[in-house]
Amino acid sequence: MSSRGGPSPAHPRPDGTIIARIAPAPLDYIDPSALGYALNGGDQGVYATVSLLRVRQCVANQTNSSANLEQVLGHAIAHELGHLLPGEQSHPRAGLMQAGWGHKVLDDISKGRLFFSDGEARRIREAVARRTRHAARMPAPPS
Repeated sequence: MSSRGGPSPAHPRPDGTIIARIAPAPLDYIDPSALGYALNGGDQGVYATVSLLRVRQCVANQTNSSANLEQVLGHAIAHELGHLLPGEQSHPRAGLMQAGWGHKVLDDISKGRLFFSDGEARRIREAVARRTRHAARMPAPPS
């Protein structure tokens, strides 16, 4: 790794690498209502970043559910990965990929009722299959 946390010339990331990051910072440079963001970094990999501080605030501000930090953090990471794998940035009105998680979404999280839609799940499975096929054709990294 380089001193900035990126790949060093001696250890480049394999093509198709996905990095999930949990940032302790508030991520002041993104939408104030967002818990994280997804970024396609090209040959440097793709990044799903979630602010732990924002997730903590989200959990602390809830009034109608018992969603805990771990549940909300896991769903937030899945949401950001849901942008990266099929390469879509849209937010539908319902389900795991919706924007603006309010009390109903947190209640669904706490009860295990927040999912990808059938179409989103299919596109994610297809994207994972493409990445797996592509990775299988890649030469092994030097030891």
